[in-house]
Amino acid sequence: MCLLLHGGTYTSGSAFGFRSLAGALADAVRGRVLTPDYRLAPEHRFPAALDDVHAAYTWLLDQRAAPCHVVPRRATSCWPATPPAPGSRSPCSCG
Repeated sequence: MCLLLHGGTYTSGSAFGFRSLAGALADAVRGRVLTPDYRLAPEHRFPAALDDVHAAYTWLLDQRAAPCHVVPRRATSCWPATPPAPGSRSPCSCG
């Protein structure tokens, strides 16, 4: 599972605009990509966007995604070809 945050420095943009990148990334890692929309400044004050991103990350962990598979230290050596085993929430070794 990959968590992809759209560009725009928390002030512009949307997940909709990053659909093609998310699709290409999903193909490249042979997995799924979550691209959440989050509240943008200045309409929503800090830390609204970070709260939304944190909620998306927490949701991924609740789906039993290992933290290092969501945010790998080295993407070339860490992306799993298959999702973690059910019931497995222990940290994995990403190098």
